[in-house]
Amino acid sequence: AALAPTLSNQCDLALTLLRLGDFAKGFPVFEKRMDLPADSEKTSLVRSFPHLRWNGGDLAGKSILLCYEQGLGDTIQFARYAPLLKQRGATVTLSVQAPLLTLFSRLPGVDELVTEGDVIQPFDFHCSLMSLPLAYGTTVETIPCQIPYLFADEERRRGWRERLANDHGLKVGLVWAGNPDHEGDRNRSIPLELLRPLMDTPDTSFYSLQVAPRSADIAALGLTERIRDLSPDFNETA
Repeated sequence: AALAPTLSNQCDLALTLLRLGDFAKGFPVFEKRMDLPADSEKTSLVRSFPHLRWNGGDLAGKSILLCYEQGLGDTIQFARYAPLLKQRGATVTLSVQAPLLTLFSRLPGVDELVTEGDVIQPFDFHCSLMSLPLAYGTTVETIPCQIPYLFADEERRRGWRERLANDHGLKVGLVWAGNPDHEGDRNRSIPLELLRPLMDTPDTSFYSLQVAPRSADIAALGLTERIRDLSPDFNETA
């Protein structure tokens, strides 16, 4: 029997088409996610003003609000479109999750950066970051690939280089777990124990970039002499 066209399996269909590289069919179906229950204040804002939604028209002299929608990685992935909107003559306001503010402060093409609780100025159009590929008619061949489009703070780069300057050989950063509260965490995280064989690699320095609570795995496995934990000094996600 044919499956009923529920929102859930429509979204699954969209992801399957996108994985196959069929963007022309996949991205329009992917918009069905907007009919699922809202899980973000910014997504709710997008849905509240359907008449202001940008679908690819002229932006010269107009203002547009770009709204984050899902996870931090999704925001990082799709923010590459912001400079393209600026090139079309738009004034671009970008809404991001608070842990990404420092990183995104250096993203080209953004006139204003906002996060939860900030006052948002009036805008002519809005668009979810994850709807931008559809608005641009993106294909596999035309994925924006101006690399890099995100940049680390140069002063902090120098500071880390100096801090690790006395460590010789190959330097390897390790992350083994995502957010433990994520419903799909078992698909994204592994036990640190599985990385233990790497510790026998000669002339190699290992560093933990893992944030709490799983950073405690290092001590629990007795690896404090082999893995240098840098996470206490992190103050931003990226």
